[in-house]
Amino acid sequence: MASKKSRLRKIKHFLSVLLLLAMFLGAGLLPPTFAYVTAENSSLQKLSYAQSLLEQGSKFYEAERFAEAATSWQQGISAFKANRDELRQAIALGNLSLAYQQLGQWSEAETAIAQSLNLLLLKTPKNPRKF
Repeated sequence: MASKKSRLRKIKHFLSVLLLLAMFLGAGLLPPTFAYVTAENSSLQKLSYAQSLLEQGSKFYEAERFAEAATSWQQGISAFKANRDELRQAIALGNLSLAYQQLGQWSEAETAIAQSLNLLLLKTPKNPRKF
């Protein structure tokens, strides 16, 4: 009886080591593109989320719920910034400026539009070709 338990324990130990080895080898053999595809999908999900915040803010603005529109656009701006989407970030900042104007928050409106313009100016070529 004791020899059966000992033998069973050795088999379990062997299988555990074998499983652990297989996991390490499997992880090392995964193609690097797998990680890239996962990161790309994550970026697309973030972009989709940020875009939905922009749309939500527009709906709030149309319903004259300016404070909620501002909040949605602020969250969208953060998401676009994290995703390095400067064009959509500039659009959201312009929208945010409009919400601030409706709320009578003029200095915040000026700051938001200035940030928007700065982002757009950074995207403009320094030396445009003349034809």
